Amino acid sequence: MIKVTTLKWYELIQGTPWSAWYDVKARWTWYIAPKTVALIPVGVKVALDRWVVCLVFPRSSLPMKKGLMVANSVGVVDSDYRWEVHIQLYNFNDYEVKIEDWERLWQLIFTKYKEDIVEYDWDSFQDWEKKFPSKRWSLWFGSTGN
Repeated sequence: MIKVTTLKWYELIQGTPWSAWYDVKARWTWYIAPKTVALIPVGVKVALDRWVVCLVFPRSSLPMKKGLMVANSVGVVDSDYRWEVHIQLYNFNDYEVKIEDWERLWQLIFTKYKEDIVEYDWDSFQDWEKKFPSKRWSLWFGSTGN
């Protein structure tokens, strides 16, 4: 079981008893200018056990209904973060978008991400190209070699 302590200004809502996500609402009314990123407070603080992460995703309807997207794809709240959670929203519309106070925009999921401490083999970085040869290496980011 994952232990999560929240300080919130409202209750986190699970859509059904089987929902993996907790819906989160906007805190106050916000206006996001066209083609800009706004940092929006969620109204939730969390205290998580070690090796637990809170992932913040947009509701699936956010792009279609509002023309907004989470600017960094998914928000990651580490177990040692203690301040209010904020979300970066990008308005890809050509007009200002209004976010209503208490409007459901995000979803939180809490999950374990690591059982053991990762050990790095620093010796493997010596002569990297010789130990791990690949034609893709020379083609750099985003290339499949085709």
